[in-house]
Amino acid sequence: MQEPPGPIDEKLLDQISGSLIGLALGDALGAHVEFRPHEYLFANPVKDLEGGGTWGLNKGQVAERSLAIWSNEYIVQLVEENLEEILPILLPPLCRISKTHWNTNIVTLTYNLLRNLMEINKQLCDKVLNTLRDDEKKLIIKEQDRINSWQQLEQISLEKQKR
Repeated sequence: MQEPPGPIDEKLLDQISGSLIGLALGDALGAHVEFRPHEYLFANPVKDLEGGGTWGLNKGQVAERSLAIWSNEYIVQLVEENLEEILPILLPPLCRISKTHWNTNIVTLTYNLLRNLMEINKQLCDKVLNTLRDDEKKLIIKEQDRINSWQQLEQISLEKQKR
């Protein structure tokens, strides 16, 4: 590949890198991030995933093209610099996708991304995964408590009907 004739316009490079990051993050985080200026995102940090994005995906879904972009060295460098903010948002859906997605290409790309994130900061990944496991356990306990409460209410109702 030939070098371009003359200097490269910095503004154009910023637009290109911004587009790549927007595509990758837009699909991973949702449409509410995709076309927002940096100032807005700093003032309103992302706390959860949302549907939409470039491919019109449901909340937590990811496109194969977007996962492939995450292997770009520039994207990885930005992720490394902001891993503490990105990882808690990104890791839960990646774990879910790695276990449940029907497309083997997406599962493979997801495993590669998870492996890369672990190589960047294993301790932080472990911490986020432990928090995720704890949250899942709490949800299971909460659901079981809800089921038990309904069973108790049904039992009370049956006893009152027998009187």
